Amino acid sequence: MTLRKPSRREESGRSVAIYGITLGALTIAACDHYDFHHDPAGAGRPAARAGAAGAGASSVQGAGGSGGTLSLTGGSAGTEPVAGGGTGGAAAPYIDPASGLFFPGVGGAPTEEGCASLATQPFCDQMIYNVAPARRTLYSWTTAEQVAELRADKVLLTRTETAGLGRGYAFTAIDALAARGSAPENQLLAKLSGELFVKVRYAWPNAWATRMGWPGEDYGDQLLRIVLKPEAWIVIVSDGVGLAVIDMNNELVPVADALAHSERIGAVYFYKRDVTGQGTFQSCSGGYREFIVGNEAMIEEWSLGTTEIHERIVADAVLMEDFLGELRSMPSSVDPATFNQDVVCSWDYAPSDQVGRYERSLSIPSEYYAPLPEALASLSQTLRASLFDPDPLSVRPGD
Repeated sequence: MTLRKPSRREESGRSVAIYGITLGALTIAACDHYDFHHDPAGAGRPAARAGAAGAGASSVQGAGGSGGTLSLTGGSAGTEPVAGGGTGGAAAPYIDPASGLFFPGVGGAPTEEGCASLATQPFCDQMIYNVAPARRTLYSWTTAEQVAELRADKVLLTRTETAGLGRGYAFTAIDALAARGSAPENQLLAKLSGELFVKVRYAWPNAWATRMGWPGEDYGDQLLRIVLKPEAWIVIVSDGVGLAVIDMNNELVPVADALAHSERIGAVYFYKRDVTGQGTFQSCSGGYREFIVGNEAMIEEWSLGTTEIHERIVADAVLMEDFLGELRSMPSSVDPATFNQDVVCSWDYAPSDQVGRYERSLSIPSEYYAPLPEALASLSQTLRASLFDPDPLSVRPGD
């Protein structure tokens, strides 16, 4: 489905609708395109990305029973004879209602006609959508002090919190969601916070998009490259809403499977946005997004000081300089005071222009990233100041 970019107010009014669309797609996937007349054993249709259906019991005529009701762990057998074959069971919800959580929405990312050719459209390959965020390659800025430790110890995850800043708001949000109930969803979140992700590192797929940080914060000028294993899972956590677990193809993983095989969780994708009002009066603010890497066993490789990282910083600086050149020829309606609100409310919709693509590539929509000449010039200069003479270190954990 292609979603046009509405006006800012229209985007705000429709921000909830995408979840209904996504949920509807899952429901349709659970019951569409299935020929029950060729189901002699009476096997029900599996739920979308969930457990298998229970087989229906055959009648004396051998026609087959009805399919069992589905759950995330499989369906129970049906008993009612049905002439001509079994009927499909009903799809179970992805999130257990007893958890007190909600499904944040996962599905196909919106598409934009302008991105048909990545070679000619900047930012097309850097946009991140909350409904389909899976990426294997991530970047993390750190300090020279931590780089010295990494070179000495060859261990990526060593810190339980950022000095002076604590563990980060994401874990406060995760703990709050975990405390809402005792269902598998709550158990998984509690396990993430208290056991699995004790030592973490924050990252984003686009190195330039976290270099400036928030006002008053400086993450460092040393860039790390982290590559997750292809079999790693990602837990999506929407602040105050709920969670979903996905693989690297942005396909849902049942929560029960993630809890039973939590060793495969490689990262948390956390996003926050404070939403007030509803409909056309809805507004968003205080938003940001981040990946949290917390399982070294799901890291294929991490590196620093390499020529590849050096070239990435140069390419990012050039990207900002080219974007700056184009912005200078365009009238700007961007207001730094409302920039965060405008970006956060439009995250889940396809952009209509280059500014929109830029905004959907961001992790931290602070005024430091407002698409204005002064901010972009500062970003480009800061990136070039982060260049280094290559002194490569690459580590494959477990080797």
